[in-house]
Amino acid sequence: MNFYWYISSQEVDMLHQNLAKNWWDSFPLKLNLKTPWFDLEGSNTDASVQTLKNLPKVIRKIEKKGDLKAFEDIGQEAPLFFGFQGAGIKLIEDDTVLVAVVRQHQVLLLTGATANLIGGKVETLRLQSSSNALVKSLKIAWNESGGIANGTVNQIVIELLRQASDHVFPVVKGIATFTSKLKTDESAFKKIKRPEIESIIVGSPLYIEQVAI
Repeated sequence: MNFYWYISSQEVDMLHQNLAKNWWDSFPLKLNLKTPWFDLEGSNTDASVQTLKNLPKVIRKIEKKGDLKAFEDIGQEAPLFFGFQGAGIKLIEDDTVLVAVVRQHQVLLLTGATANLIGGKVETLRLQSSSNALVKSLKIAWNESGGIANGTVNQIVIELLRQASDHVFPVVKGIATFTSKLKTDESAFKKIKRPEIESIIVGSPLYIEQVAI
């Protein structure tokens, strides 16, 4: 049985409706990548039975299209979709879900809406009160013409890794849509003893599935 943390039902169902069409080159989410997770409505309920049936079909369609690059292998050419797997550091703040995954020299920061959370409870970090403003800054940055703020993303990832240092998190996998690739603040990452991390990939998850404890 699959154990999902998160399914973006709106995107999954939309993609499923267009499976028979050549939707790849005119993928609708390209028009709405900046704020797909803040625009969603709903409460913390499980995904519908139909969405759970649609998800495997959508995954097969994406994988059949070609090589699904892993986030740690993303270079200069930005993919539309990418895959990920690794220990998932999960944080919930108000209506926002953040999941960080570290592989090799890159960190993945997934940004989503609590309306898409499903399944049982897993260990979740809570930002310290002094750091709550970081998430608010991130949300504001998505709506600015200049796009997401490099400094804000660096601060959030650093805070997540710092607070997660004493925890063991389960392994997750999934597929996400690409938003941006940012350079890390080298000196700041040295302070948390993670100098090997060179860049941060930011994406919006289509789904997140727990595959190991």
